[in-house]
Amino acid sequence: MTETPPPSWRDVANGRFEVDPKPLPTYDDEPVTQPLAAAPAAAPVPAPDQEAHGGSGRTVAAVLVTALVAGGAGFAVGTLDPLGLQDDDSDLRAAELSSRDADLAGREQALTEEQQELAKAQRKLRKRERKATARAKALDGRAAAVQAAEQALAEQEALADSVVGDGVFEVGVDVAPGTWTSSGGSDSCTWVVRTAEDGGDVVTEESVAGGAAAEVTLADDLFFETSGCGDWSLG
Repeated sequence: MTETPPPSWRDVANGRFEVDPKPLPTYDDEPVTQPLAAAPAAAPVPAPDQEAHGGSGRTVAAVLVTALVAGGAGFAVGTLDPLGLQDDDSDLRAAELSSRDADLAGREQALTEEQQELAKAQRKLRKRERKATARAKALDGRAAAVQAAEQALAEQEALADSVVGDGVFEVGVDVAPGTWTSSGGSDSCTWVVRTAEDGGDVVTEESVAGGAAAEVTLADDLFFETSGCGDWSLG
């Protein structure tokens, strides 16, 4: 058996051999890729009595889904706050700050009251100091007056105890005021009381003879001049 050789290109070109034309490839239409079918969801495990009670299986499935959602939420919350103390810490912190605020307010109030009491005490102390100062000044004045009186009395006592002879004496300075008596002297005893040491008006002028005693009353701010009368003494 002789095999027929395949036609050459010349035969095809001269029409001596018919060739079934093959369709040329086209790029207009992209191959359609079918989406993968989703895997069927696992069917819920029916409860033992699902066939007997109808919709109880769906109820159990809903309960399971709710539990899973709640568990996931609880897990998320537990992850953010493992010990669940955030709210408790916030409350404790707020309570602590409130207590400290109240304590500071109380201490400020107590300090204000103490400052007011201190200011009152200071005002009272200043008032007492002013009174004490005024009293001290008054006492100093009284002490000075008493001292002056004592000095004057001492001088008067000294003058009263003094004995004078011939001379000119200022009453209140050299001799004390009062009534003076002479011890008697020579045959000629004279005395004069004037308003001035070197003259002035004559208040009293007398004389006694034969050495008799004489007596004269002297007042302040006058001058007493005596001669020949012996010693004069007060009283």
